[in-house]
Amino acid sequence: MKGLLEWGYSKKYETVSLTERKVEGLRTVLFSQIHRVDTGPSRHSESRFSYLDRSARPTMGRIRQVLERWWAEFPLAEQAELRKRIRSEDDRQHFAAVFELYIHQILLRTQHHVEIHRQGDRGKCPDFLATASDCTSFVLEATVATETDQAQQGAEKRKNQLYDTINKLESPDYFLDLEMEGEPKTPIPGERWLRELRKWVASLDYEDIVATGRQGAFDLLPMLSLEHDGLTVTFKPIAKKAEARGHTNVRPIGVQCFEAVCVRSWEAIQRAVQKKASRYGTQDIPYLIAINGVGVNCDYDEFERALYGPDGLWRNGRPPAHTRVSAILAVEQLVPATIGSVNPCLFHNPFAANPYSGPLCQLPQVRLMKQEVRQIPGISASDLLGLPSGWPLSESEERPLSP
Repeated sequence: MKGLLEWGYSKKYETVSLTERKVEGLRTVLFSQIHRVDTGPSRHSESRFSYLDRSARPTMGRIRQVLERWWAEFPLAEQAELRKRIRSEDDRQHFAAVFELYIHQILLRTQHHVEIHRQGDRGKCPDFLATASDCTSFVLEATVATETDQAQQGAEKRKNQLYDTINKLESPDYFLDLEMEGEPKTPIPGERWLRELRKWVASLDYEDIVATGRQGAFDLLPMLSLEHDGLTVTFKPIAKKAEARGHTNVRPIGVQCFEAVCVRSWEAIQRAVQKKASRYGTQDIPYLIAINGVGVNCDYDEFERALYGPDGLWRNGRPPAHTRVSAILAVEQLVPATIGSVNPCLFHNPFAANPYSGPLCQLPQVRLMKQEVRQIPGISASDLLGLPSGWPLSESEERPLSP
């Protein structure tokens, strides 16, 4: 019980039901109370929250319902700060805040009492102090691991703005094949590029392009290359089928090709662990770090490499490292649309000063035992969270789930 007192644990916090909040007049809402009619796709430059908040698609509505329900179970004193971040136009802030709401729900569903941002012995406030029914407790910090730095995120935002500008082009006869090289360091002159695209598209001969395509001579297709401050974009026309000609109510961008990149999510995961490992000093209760790997190709193989691989933080034959960290609660590619499909996995630190063995061990686990990485099956998050198979799609929606 010493650890509970050091971390200021109190049993005063109990989940407040939605009904109770309505009665008390304290009910807050996460999403805008508006009439939604737009069932179209999101704009490239649109923030994830903005689209989720305004879209009338049934899948988006189901996501909002679940997040609102979870929101009703979040401590009132902490709602304002988290709500602000969930509603952020910065996708990084949005993803991080949704991840915290998700982890809070996982803790509640595994029968924990949860304290939010309780001050530790260094004066810092970890995200969660969770206490099980047997009064054992642990501290958990949630973070997001991504390979992209601020400069790359800025370049990606500029490219997304360019896509939205290009999609203003009315192109009744062609789709556009885009090949991109480099990263723009400054805003792209999208409107000027759009004017040049219009002139170029107007100069094309449909029958010539169809004939070239039928011959498979794609290298002979006409091209337009535009450059700006480190970025080169090459456009090629793709002739629409005869029955599709004349339609301008579809986006003209048909194909996008990017430079090949080396997947190194494991390095981003290691940086996330190293940043959080010693944040709260030495303690006598387990310390877990929940990491949402949002890199484009991040998966549990990348987590395993980061922790147990040849260059892993906890590989065999290496001196014990980050022993204050008991385990990593790994989640891959968690965004609102994947809440029902991702499965958290608990990667244990074999050198932990305070090993973890509590209720989260119901989830899938990975342990390094002697020279072997051993995987232990567990309950799926969708079952734990009470979400139906395939959520947020309904049984009548057959298209695959995507973030």
